[in-house]
Amino acid sequence: MYADLRTKRNTRLKKINGELKKVKINKTLSSTTVLHIHRLVHLALKYAVMWGYIRTNPADYVKPPIAEKKEIVIFTDDEMQLIFNELQDTTLYLSVFIAYMTGMRLGEVTGLQKKSVDLENENFIIQHTYKQVGQELILKEPKTKSSARTVPMMSGTKRAIENYLCDQKEQKMKNRFNYEENSFFLKMPNGKPVSPIYVSKNFKKLLVRLNMGKNRSFHTLRHTHASWLLKQGVHLKIVSERLGHANVITTLDTYSHLLPNLQKAVINGLTPFLPGTGRVQS
Repeated sequence: MYADLRTKRNTRLKKINGELKKVKINKTLSSTTVLHIHRLVHLALKYAVMWGYIRTNPADYVKPPIAEKKEIVIFTDDEMQLIFNELQDTTLYLSVFIAYMTGMRLGEVTGLQKKSVDLENENFIIQHTYKQVGQELILKEPKTKSSARTVPMMSGTKRAIENYLCDQKEQKMKNRFNYEENSFFLKMPNGKPVSPIYVSKNFKKLLVRLNMGKNRSFHTLRHTHASWLLKQGVHLKIVSERLGHANVITTLDTYSHLLPNLQKAVINGLTPFLPGTGRVQS
């Protein structure tokens, strides 16, 4: 089964005329995705052993695929300036701005509620994630404790949000006869929530138009934010908490390629006491 998932065309469920049907897609699954499937199968069979349905776990005897180590790609400062110039006065602007300034995941950005944006204390309070499940968009709680977190706003964020709220009032007046009231913070001009699919697709289109589309997506903003923090010398533990990683090891494993260069920069900037000289080396 694992080999087929890696080499053959796969199917996915799609709602057609109100019915769920299997549709073939011209895409094989990555080794990382197959590894996730293996873990799920292994867990299900583990429960089967615990409950006495089977004596041993067949998945114990299967060699799972090794997750592919993908190179982390980020946006440069010049590229981000170009992106923001293109997005000025568009619905997409603040979604991209928040992701770039916080490292939030796409579902966390679009899942922000009005009460999640604390302007007085300048914090984002992440309590939900907005995701597509099947054919529906559902607001869910974060899947781990570490994902539910408070992310302090960086300089300039409060002003951008205040400008957005002013624009939102204008949009509400323009569309007052069909404006949708809800608890979401990020809204379309008609008040409906900004969906993660809308953000993902339109941001990708922008990247392609700007010749930045190769190996990049909305998630690249998260990597860009994390990389910038590490290059500024922010402690790994703080970066991990800001990103909502389960532990520092996850952050270290994801961004380990940055650390050798960072270590050299830090070490070169130190002036240690040299034994025998009685003074600090300058």
